[in-house]
Amino acid sequence: ICSGNTASLNATAPGGTYQWFDAANNGNLLATNANYTTPTLNSNTTYYVQTTVNSCTSSTRTPVNVTVNPTPIAPTAAGTTICEGTTATLTATAPGGTYNWYAAATGGASLANSATFTTPVLAATTTYYVAATSAATCTGPRTAVTVTVTPIANPAFTYSSGTFCVTST
Repeated sequence: ICSGNTASLNATAPGGTYQWFDAANNGNLLATNANYTTPTLNSNTTYYVQTTVNSCTSSTRTPVNVTVNPTPIAPTAAGTTICEGTTATLTATAPGGTYNWYAAATGGASLANSATFTTPVLAATTTYYVAATSAATCTGPRTAVTVTVTPIANPAFTYSSGTFCVTST
């Protein structure tokens, strides 16, 4: 599992009544059924299961190891400023792995799956979000990356009252 998540453990054989413990001998009884959901884990943890069939309890407990993979840190990515009606290319660096770009701080579909992301043509300042995913498929927090859009100035035309002549060439 990824750090900060729970694991679902399931005993399947030989049947009977299962008991989950936090130690190979003695320890605390955690659950009394075939399924056990761990608390949130941040490090590798071993649980132990035994069964009772026809009033006979297994002589040893079976260890069940839960491997906890670290969650990547938030990537580094700098915002940029562009002119209205153009695109921006954003780049994520560190911690490595696979990067996914999003339009929202949480949820939503990935817009791109690479270290660089080219935005669509933008007319207004827009914030995108990038997250790193490790080889163990653990996804870290998202980093906000803002593209500031500078409006294109329209030239102003002023005149004082009077007569204008339009000529053609």
